[in-house]
Amino acid sequence: MTCDDTFGRHWTAYHKGDATFYYKYHAALYRWCGHAGGFTSWADINGDNKADITCNDTAGRHWSRLSTGYAWGPSVYHGANWCKGGITRYSNFWYDAYHPKAQDMMCDFGGYHFIRPSLGNGHFHSHTWKVLGGAWCNAAGTKYADVNGNGVDDLICDISGGHWMFAH
Repeated sequence: MTCDDTFGRHWTAYHKGDATFYYKYHAALYRWCGHAGGFTSWADINGDNKADITCNDTAGRHWSRLSTGYAWGPSVYHGANWCKGGITRYSNFWYDAYHPKAQDMMCDFGGYHFIRPSLGNGHFHSHTWKVLGGAWCNAAGTKYADVNGNGVDDLICDISGGHWMFAH
């Protein structure tokens, strides 16, 4: 389990395998992603089965720190003005045989959806691709999940009680 607040404090609860948890406050991360407009997400961006911490903000800036288990690697800056005004999410959307579990950086902006694929090492491709040719589903209604069980996430839209899906 994870917990983040607007001051840039971060906690995790690690399951011990016996119905108990080890709780840890990450003092080394204090004030990381605590700036105005910043929000924390957790995603496995290098495909090692550990949740890495990411920071995204309303100015379109992105950072990450890879998990080493109970600690974090150095902060990596992924650039500015990407997904400014949109919603940044992380999803295993782009199939890649070399690092199939690394989550990609997704941007949902209005009805448009964009991707910066993970390179499997904690970094993302410098190029951005549009996922669909035209507008489909608003950003608030967009979800990503592997519905058909093929190992990559599908694009799901939930709006006003209606549900649609693009499976791949």
